[in-house]
Amino acid sequence: YEGKCLAMPELQYKDHCIRLSQWDLNDMRTVWRQQYESLPPPLELPTDYPRTPGKKRRGELISLPLPTELSKGIRSFARTQGVSEYMLFLSAAFLLLSRHSGQEDLVIGSAFSGRTDTATENMPGMFAATLPLRAYPEQGKTYKAFLQEIKALSLCGQENQEYPFETLIQDLNIPGEVGRNPLFDVMLVMQNGDQAAYTEGAL
Repeated sequence: YEGKCLAMPELQYKDHCIRLSQWDLNDMRTVWRQQYESLPPPLELPTDYPRTPGKKRRGELISLPLPTELSKGIRSFARTQGVSEYMLFLSAAFLLLSRHSGQEDLVIGSAFSGRTDTATENMPGMFAATLPLRAYPEQGKTYKAFLQEIKALSLCGQENQEYPFETLIQDLNIPGEVGRNPLFDVMLVMQNGDQAAYTEGAL
């Protein structure tokens, strides 16, 4: 913290938890239940070997830097369409999964800040919310029309992000399946926060 005195938060994390427990989430429950009146099929991607029955913790990190001109083009196109870069990447992820799976009813998980109250902006604590975003990348749609659907989907998800994901899973009574996560197996997270500059010897 560079030796600076931080302002005392208006509320502590425990106060936020109490407030959250007192909120009426019925409207949010209705929104999510309407999206999942029927459950989506599990994502089935073609693989070169059979799917293993259990989960494996082993993973791999692949870095793919985008060329400067491509990055500028993405930002420019997003502005002309009235969407965020996140919405653009989310639409591309849906289309990619649909192309490889042949499925037109897909769910991608996404993490949002969960800090919807101004009192929580500078409050220490874990607020991240997991949202199961469901879209229909059907072949008859134009890309621009589908992108606007993703915009509406993202905004709706953000407006209703206080409804806990684990509660939704309980509401839907989704049976557990070995080797799969409930509702989605793919997540898209965009790290677009400000990069802090640190100096040595600040403590």
